[in-house]
Amino acid sequence: MSEAKFIENGNMSICPNDKTNICPNGKIGVCSNGKIDIYLNGIIEICQEVATECGVEFQVEAASVLTTFKGGGSVCAFVPRNEEEFVKTYSAFARRGIKAFILGGGSNVVIADGL
Repeated sequence: MSEAKFIENGNMSICPNDKTNICPNGKIGVCSNGKIDIYLNGIIEICQEVATECGVEFQVEAASVLTTFKGGGSVCAFVPRNEEEFVKTYSAFARRGIKAFILGGGSNVVIADGL
């Protein structure tokens, strides 16, 4: 397992003492400081696969940067450069059974805590 990491104020940090706990759902890890470990639920790995497959970069971005409400957790943000990259990326998620969310200006959107 990779070291435990979390997002805070848009920056990735390593969990104190590199400790995580498994939540009752068995997927999401919680760092010893209460922050959600962004690697244990597999989202990062899936985003890396899609990015490689489609040739599109992504980054983990804090919701506070993307929304007008300035709160919530973090997201894997893909910014395709053209329509072809958009279609390839959206389709890659669909093939994996993941519904991607298309975020416009970020108004009237609340992103849940976590990733």
